[in-house]
Amino acid sequence: MRWFWALILTGSSLHLAAQTDSTASDSLVVNPVYVVKEKPVRPQLKLKLAGVEVTGDRYKINYDSPYTGMIEFSLLDPSGKRVFYNQYVCSIGLNWINLKAGAFQKFGAGVYTYVLRFKDEDYTDTLTIAF
Repeated sequence: MRWFWALILTGSSLHLAAQTDSTASDSLVVNPVYVVKEKPVRPQLKLKLAGVEVTGDRYKINYDSPYTGMIEFSLLDPSGKRVFYNQYVCSIGLNWINLKAGAFQKFGAGVYTYVLRFKDEDYTDTLTIAF
């Protein structure tokens, strides 16, 4: 007796079909051997900027991180020139960056732009410096 085998894909299931030369040509024995399941798609979670607090002589830039990782922080003066850059390790949840107000004396008052780069995406907001 000879066996004939075939793989049949129906929807998301892969079936193994077998037939012998002794069975009728129009009958197949079909047994499921593998069911293909789609991998669930995770929503892309993003960093959330949570505002700036001014406390004493410090500016506290708050952000909420969905993952642990490295964050790049850039501060741009009113003309768009980068005046400060640093990298920080952040954890899941609320994080912050403290900047001393005195450090802005040499650049002057104005509206500064800060950029947080996280997982190859930039998050931008502004910070008003007044003396």
